[in-house]
Amino acid sequence: MKYDLSIPSDCKEFKNDVSKHLESRCIVELKKKREARTIDQNSYLHVLLGVLALEFGYTIEEVKQVFKKKRKDLFTYQKNGYTFTRGTSGLNTFECSQFTDWLIEWANVNYGIRLMTPEEYKENRRAIDRDIEINEKYLKG
Repeated sequence: MKYDLSIPSDCKEFKNDVSKHLESRCIVELKKKREARTIDQNSYLHVLLGVLALEFGYTIEEVKQVFKKKRKDLFTYQKNGYTFTRGTSGLNTFECSQFTDWLIEWANVNYGIRLMTPEEYKENRRAIDRDIEINEKYLKG
């Protein structure tokens, strides 16, 4: 069951349901619903992936596959005894931030590549997007 705790009636219903579960001593799972990543996060992530793809001679899809393998903790899940890999579109805002922070550090530590910060991307977005567009033929494969 999902509750919007900013709505008084949902708060009341949530409290009632919690009380019932406490009385029954059952096992429950409570998760905070995180928002899907933002358009700005998505643009920034794809710019970072594009830069790394050009640097290593991969397409965007190839570089995504490489990093999904390196960050199995973010991209793989188990279901009915099988392991599946989700796409970058499945990342929420928190996971996307974790992944972009890791990409920046990984590129710097392992290859001396300094990737731009989100602030630098915002300041130079038009020029960066234009450069990526010029090199798009290499990124699509």
